[in-house]
Amino acid sequence: MRRHVRPLFLSSQLLKFVYDAVTFTATRIAIAYLGFPFLILELYPVLEIYRYVVLPHTNCVYIFQAICNGKALLLLFSWIQFSFHFCIW
Repeated sequence: MRRHVRPLFLSSQLLKFVYDAVTFTATRIAIAYLGFPFLILELYPVLEIYRYVVLPHTNCVYIFQAICNGKALLLLFSWIQFSFHFCIW
């Protein structure tokens, strides 16, 4: 993906800086989410953290995509995931 997207931002120094800053920040956040279980080394506390931190963020992304694309099915999927999150745990 980087091979196809990055050249679009190399036309100016400002766009290159913005691209580098956004991808650096996204990478740091992803590594923090994915590396957290290896710091805790226990299953249930990690699942609790993911329940309150990761799932609401993914729901926000699904809702934002649904609003931007006008897709009701994506909103339904987000609502099902949100309901599953609070009912099962």
